Amino acid sequence: MTSRLVAGGAFAAVAAILSIVGTARGDLIDFEELILGTRYFDGEVITSAGVNMTVLGTGHIDVEGFNLAGGAGNELEFFGGGNATGGMSAVFDFGADVENLSLLFAYGGGTANLSINGDTIILFDFAADLPASLGGVDITLTGNTFDPSMLSFDGVVSAFSIGGQEFNVDNVSFDVIPAPGAIALFGLALMRRRPRHRATS
Repeated sequence: MTSRLVAGGAFAAVAAILSIVGTARGDLIDFEELILGTRYFDGEVITSAGVNMTVLGTGHIDVEGFNLAGGAGNELEFFGGGNATGGMSAVFDFGADVENLSLLFAYGGGTANLSINGDTIILFDFAADLPASLGGVDITLTGNTFDPSMLSFDGVVSAFSIGGQEFNVDNVSFDVIPAPGAIALFGLALMRRRPRHRATS
């Protein structure tokens, strides 16, 4: 009976740690908790789904409900900013490295910008200038950019920003990669929870 209780406690501990560590935790930023019509300027921070996005540029980013990016409900609309800098930018702080990053978007013209892992590109014609990879991450474009389209990123993303002069974004999806320290903690907890067998005389 004692060994069963110990084993049960071990499984409970494993479940608790897995809920924190997991393999890769999937998240979705859909901006639904934001207030429709809110306008953000340079240096301000947008927070949605626990992710902070710092606004950069001389224009503004609005919370709109036009669904130009192809989602539902709220989306972010980027407007203005300098032509040389690719317009407005939202710098995402995921709090950890992520993978399987994707987002819905619509490009309305002007310049746009994309930065991955420290490598930045200004897009004067989004579809024509979009590279196949950036910052060690492969990029796939689905759609014609002017209508609701999707960007998918294959690789580990440590730093990310995107935006434009006339640009809409919605449904930013990603998987958080567990930190190595968290995985080590998981293994240590398993060792400590291993049932002990007493020697019998």
